[in-house]
Formats: sequence, structure tokens, C-alpha cells
Amino acid sequence: MSSDFEYVEDLQRLATANQPTPDEVDAARARLRRGLRRPKRGRTDLAVGVAVALAATALITVAVSRSGPSTHTVSFGEEGPVALTPNVNAVAEGEGEAVVRGEVTEVTWSSGRIRVDVEPDTGQTVRVTTPEAEVTVLGTIFDVERGPFGTRTSVERGRVSVTCVDQSDPMVLSAGTDGWCYPDAGAAFGRVLWMERQDYAVAERLAVIEQALAHPQGLDATRTLLRQRQVAAYVELNRTSDAVAAVKQLPPRTRAAELAGRAESAMASGGCTTAEPWLDALAEDGDVTGALLLVQCLAEEAPDAALRELEALEARELTAEEAAAVRAWRRALGE
Repeated sequence: MSSDFEYVEDLQRLATANQPTPDEVDAARARLRRGLRRPKRGRTDLAVGVAVALAATALITVAVSRSGPSTHTVSFGEEGPVALTPNVNAVAEGEGEAVVRGEVTEVTWSSGRIRVDVEPDTGQTVRVTTPEAEVTVLGTIFDVERGPFGTRTSVERGRVSVTCVDQSDPMVLSAGTDGWCYPDAGAAFGRVLWMERQDYAVAERLAVIEQALAHPQGLDATRTLLRQRQVAAYVELNRTSDAVAAVKQLPPRTRAAELAGRAESAMASGGCTTAEPWLDALAEDGDVTGALLLVQCLAEEAPDAALRELEALEARELTAEEAAAVRAWRRALGE
């Protein structure tokens, strides 16, 4: 199975404490063989021939629960198709374990990718849990992939509910969509950087940035870098008011530099009209140079507003050069 990012495995599955006896393994494999069904036409990627599925049973260990024959555990090892129940099939490439209790299958997945095919309208409930997410489904085909950026769930058929550990409200994914759960803001930032190298559309990057900023875990320095990218994305999407609001959430020194840079760029590209929102924010932030540039922009079209800005400046402690500039603008405005 292909992946949209390179995964370097860094988790090792703990060995189970109680291993089944050879007789228990033979009995469980016999039940698994009886449960395998022939694949439907056109579903060769998930449900292959019975002979191949039987060969794949050599890649797993099936432990029969002492509580009764209706419960069994499947530990995934190497890649291969596995019939978890007669109506639930999986193809796994990574590390994880499934516990089947009657019509409920619970998969604990630690690394790599697992593809699950749940036959609809058979009463089967499947949950896949990773350290970042819980995916719940009733009748669908979906993938769960866990790598260095977190957990991605993608849906081919049907709908699934995904609850990230850092969110109270679940995401509902339909066919053709996917959703991510991140362990912290830093992991999400790593994916943002990867998306930049892959030339993802700005709207797609912005969605990840905003999800990362909402994550409760993460360093302040990481959040600052994410916020600066959020500002750049808003500017690229011509959402200036959102960009200015995002800049105001930066730390003071970073905010001043970002506002000045954005104002300068806007002045160069579109003149006063384009730069005014940034200059206004600079003035509100106490930047005298920004306030004087705002006066310059307002002088012709809104002289009264320009005078109000000058009055606000005069109420502050100014250098001799700044005070001279204020007096010059008062004279220019007829004061």
C-alpha cells in the first residue's frame, strides 16, 4: 500500500504475556478458514482469493480468549489480507492488534497503515484506535495510517466518525475525504512544511495550520511560526482583515516586525489603499513610523481622520524628529 509520506518506524509492539498453545492456534486457524468468503468481483485490492488469505494466516498469531469461543485476538505482523470476521476484512502493513467480540471488532493500531473493509448492513461495528484518534464505523471501506505526523483516516465508501484526542467534537468523513489527528502542534507543523514542499494549495495548508494552532499541546515558538504562516496564507487568499487579526496574536516584537513588513509590501504593491489596514494596526500598536505613514495615506482623502491620528501622536512622548514630523503634517493639513 502506498503512503503520502515516508514513515520511519519508531514504535515496537510489546509481546503478549500469555501465548496460546499450539492446539489453540490450530483451532483458531480452522475457524478462520471456515469464516473466509470468496471475494466480490472488482475487489481484488482487499479481498483476494481464499488460498492467498489462508497463506496470510501464517503472518498472524490468533489467541483464543479464555472467556469463550466468541472472542479472539489477532496480532498483525507483516503485510497481508486478514479476515477478522466473515464480514470484516483487513489489509495491514504495520503494527497493531484486533480484538473481536461477537459483532464488535476493536483494533489498536500503533504504526503503519491498515485498510478495513466492513460489509454494510451486517450489524458489524468496528473501532480503530491510535494514540491520537478513535475511528468508529458501521459498514464501509476506510484506511487508517499512523506515521510521524499523526493519524490519517481516509474513506473510500460509506462514512466514518473520527474523534481526535485533543478535540471534543468528532469529524464525520464521507467517501473521498480524509481527516488528520495530530499528537501535538509540532507534528502538525511538520506536515505543513511537507505540504509546502509538495506545493499543496494554500487553502489546504491553511486548514492544517488552523488545526495545529487549536491543538492544546505545543511550544510557543512553534505556534509563532504557525501563526506567521497563517498570516501569509490569509494574505495570499486576499483575506486582509483575517490576516491583520492573526498578526495581532503574535508576540509583541514579532508582531511589530510582521506589521511593518506587511505594510511596506502593501505600499509597494498597491499604495495607501492596500497598506491602510496594516498601517492602522501599526498605529494602534504604538508604532510612530506606522502612524505617520497612516497620516500620509489619509491626508488627501480623509484629512479629519489624519488630524485625529496626529492628535493621538501628540499625546505621546516623541523624539524631536518625530515631533517635527507631526508639526509639518499639521501645517500641511492647514492647522
